[in-house]
Amino acid sequence: MNIEMRERLRVASILAMNAGFMDAFSFFHFSGRFIGMQTGNMIQAAVYLAKGNFIRVLDFMIPVLFFSCGVIFKNIYSYYLRKKYKPDTLYLLLLQWSGITLFTLLYVTFLKLPVSIFVGFLSFFMAIQHDTFSKTRGLPY
Repeated sequence: MNIEMRERLRVASILAMNAGFMDAFSFFHFSGRFIGMQTGNMIQAAVYLAKGNFIRVLDFMIPVLFFSCGVIFKNIYSYYLRKKYKPDTLYLLLLQWSGITLFTLLYVTFLKLPVSIFVGFLSFFMAIQHDTFSKTRGLPY
């Protein structure tokens, strides 16, 4: 059985570790916000909503909105690449890595954005990874 590169167990393991590291890093350094899977942000937003702290709800919903935009962008870009008969995996991975690197460097040196917006942009790029690499050997993970 010929398994596509993006569905191999080794690739899935490396990317799962990357996503876990990114979530752990963002949780400890950005006031409990996650940049990978958005379930943690949804739970945090629900807790603050129950407490009536609507400003904090917005802080946790911004990364969720950016993540959603990242998924939409990924699907549009993949459609464009497939129309041009280009493999989308490498282009999307390069876009994700260069986007995270470039935006982080700009944020650290020049940009003075609120933390929620920075985490949102990182969530946008992580959505590309999560949506591109969603199967291992044909099975979702």
